[in-house]
Amino acid sequence: MEDIKIARIIAQQIKVGDTIPCRQINKIIENAYFQLGISHKATSAELEKWFDCSPPFTKRIDGKVTKVR
Repeated sequence: MEDIKIARIIAQQIKVGDTIPCRQINKIIENAYFQLGISHKATSAELEKWFDCSPPFTKRIDGKVTKVR
């Protein structure tokens, strides 16, 4: 149940496709923990507990879409 609450708080601040630095992700997760009274140090790797963080299959290079291998 707590995981669902954390995911909802995080989802309000992160949109699909956003590229976000690890420091900012840590702050977002720590804020969610603080709101729920959880005393746990956040790491950006924890984001994968609640969201699919796989890299995109395409990338733009010089304005052109290319496949990522």
